[in-house]
Amino acid sequence: MEEDLIRAADGKIHLDSNDELDYDKDGTPLTGFGDNFWVGLHVFHAIFAREHNYIIDSLSVVYPGMTSDEKYGVARLCVSAILAKIHTVEWTPTLLDNSASTLAMNINW
Repeated sequence: MEEDLIRAADGKIHLDSNDELDYDKDGTPLTGFGDNFWVGLHVFHAIFAREHNYIIDSLSVVYPGMTSDEKYGVARLCVSAILAKIHTVEWTPTLLDNSASTLAMNINW
């Protein structure tokens, strides 16, 4: 299963020794998404994989009793919320540049 290749035993996302995404034997980054992969998407995947691992480290300090599955789930939820906020507050208003849509997007947050 691909998730087993991406996820490390402690709930973190597996990164190489340089804190970069790991690759399969064909040179495709192990992200769970290989279609239409380009350098910008690689950068975003690496940034948010590092953020996920940072959240895991923070949870381990504050909540040492959490299991790796619990930490993985909470970190995944946190990163998802960060992505949703970026999409809603930054990206969508740039595309739909008018006061009504900007107000609507900011009401969510």
